[in-house]
Amino acid sequence: MASVGVPGATGLLSPPSYSFELCGGTSCLAPLEETTADSSNTWESLLSGDLTAGFYTIGVTELGPSPDPQFNIVFDTPLNQIANVPEPSTWTLLTLGFAALGFTGYRASRNSVAFVA
Repeated sequence: MASVGVPGATGLLSPPSYSFELCGGTSCLAPLEETTADSSNTWESLLSGDLTAGFYTIGVTELGPSPDPQFNIVFDTPLNQIANVPEPSTWTLLTLGFAALGFTGYRASRNSVAFVA
């Protein structure tokens, strides 16, 4: 999901509308979803969909004259799409911990004295 908007559009004398397109890949030839940000939704809108991992492009079309607008585009990644893979430093600490436990066990078994009666 992406939140799109035009901050400061309310301060323009004749604020235009803006069309936002969410497209797969690096070009906007076939939009997956479209929305419009204008005065009816305070220049804020959402582009949403069930997106798989990959590259996406957001196209912006100005539907009227405007002096150098700024755009806000915020992507929200649901937690179920984040990989649960430990970082390399986690694997390193885990391996060192098991090695230390193994070495401690080895040293303890060599230092034990057997009593013969």
